[in-house]
Amino acid sequence: PAAAPAGKEARVAGQLRQLLDFYFEPFTLQHNRYLLDLLARRVGAPAPKGPWVAEALLGFHCSFQDLMGLGRIASAFAKAKIAPEALSDKDTLELSGLRHLRAGAGGKLHLQ
Repeated sequence: PAAAPAGKEARVAGQLRQLLDFYFEPFTLQHNRYLLDLLARRVGAPAPKGPWVAEALLGFHCSFQDLMGLGRIASAFAKAKIAPEALSDKDTLELSGLRHLRAGAGGKLHLQ
């Protein structure tokens, strides 16, 4: 896909920052079945009758492709006409300042 114009890229980055901060807020995260299933697939199920311990979540990572099951994120990509695969390099889109995630190598998003 062609590179997004700078203004469009900044708008998309801003919208994605807001969405990622919303979806990974502790309250939203613990009530979103899609994200809970993604966590369980990546780090394993939590101990019976309890939440995940913080140390277990340190190994969690996902990509934008993994998050396309979240309607608002999928909609943001569709409106911007940017494929999530185009963001495989963390420098492609400026996502600094996230409250609950950090961008890593290969476009991976890690809990912090």
